[in-house]
Amino acid sequence: MKVADAVPEFADAFGFEEFNRMQREALPGLLETDHNVVASAPTASGKTALAELAICK
Repeated sequence: MKVADAVPEFADAFGFEEFNRMQREALPGLLETDHNVVASAPTASGKTALAELAICK
């Protein structure tokens, strides 16, 4: 999924054009609910970008 498709108003804030697999799997929990989300993944897998996305939301 492209960043611009998921969050068009913040697409320029991210240094990449597409979310990776781990990020794509977490997106519904971040974008479609107001619940807390815990992401556990290896270093450099994109967790910080998910946290930034949650802040932007």
